Amino acid sequence: MDEKIVIREIISNTELEESLEVIRNSFLTVAEELNLTKENCPTNPAFVEFSDLKVLRDKGVWFYGLFVDEVQIGFVAVEKANEEVYYLEKLAVLPQYRHRGYGRRLMDFVSEQVKSWNGRKLSIGIINENERLKRWYQQYGFVEQSQKRFPHLPFTVCFMEKLLEEDFAIHEMTEADLNAVSSFYIGLIDHIKEQTQDDYFNYDRLSETEIRKQFREALLKPAVKTYIAKDGTKPIGFIKGEIRDCYLPFSKVKKIGYIESAFLLPEYRRKGIMRQLELKMVEFFKGHGITYVELNIITKNSVAKGTWESLGYVTFREQMRKKI
Repeated sequence: MDEKIVIREIISNTELEESLEVIRNSFLTVAEELNLTKENCPTNPAFVEFSDLKVLRDKGVWFYGLFVDEVQIGFVAVEKANEEVYYLEKLAVLPQYRHRGYGRRLMDFVSEQVKSWNGRKLSIGIINENERLKRWYQQYGFVEQSQKRFPHLPFTVCFMEKLLEEDFAIHEMTEADLNAVSSFYIGLIDHIKEQTQDDYFNYDRLSETEIRKQFREALLKPAVKTYIAKDGTKPIGFIKGEIRDCYLPFSKVKKIGYIESAFLLPEYRRKGIMRQLELKMVEFFKGHGITYVELNIITKNSVAKGTWESLGYVTFREQMRKKI
């Protein structure tokens, strides 16, 4: 049964009280991990009081809650700094609902909301020592601006920003895009080879002619789709996926979406473009009644794993091998 997911503004005191519990329970896990207490860090959202939220609301800060089947599981606050800049605050998802893409949904909502207000930039301040969270924001397109120590805080604050004005075009690959996509694919495989040093990637130089042929043949297959991202007319990345059989022949899930490969030029990473490519591919899969998307990564490719985890993917099975 499909979940009913709604993001709406928090207005009443009753909803504000529910939001208070979501915020506290969401931030408590990090507070415990970093040994933050009400005594050494009273301003941490894990220890926020109802009166604190009321002050923010009276100040003009917008509150939004994410509800799944009418149950609130997420929260975010947005404050206007000036005509161009908006602060993102207290983004929270309950621990039991993490790694399902809800945080990304809240981010997407806020980004679109701020753009509708003619805002150009989102700004946040996070705990610099929380590397996992920092990486998550970077994958969404936030860029570190500075770090600062405050005498009343037991950690370093990392200030990050994301520009909202960039709008990269994404469309289906055509015959005219074959050269660019083939070159990207070779760059992807060479990168994995260099990073992992895995025996399976011990190969001679890939034939661009052969790779181009494979992508051309894919254009004729309805179950295969390749999308390309462009900055103006400049190709900057791609994603390729296909609909295939579930690996368990007796499963009630007969078909799944499979992401075969994806690549972005280094200078365009951490701008949220891979998220846009992935959303386009998911849209294709959903249009064919697919409910699960899978992909494979090499264990040593930690960068790729972090990218896909930030997009809501979780490990559900592992493949092992033995050299004989």
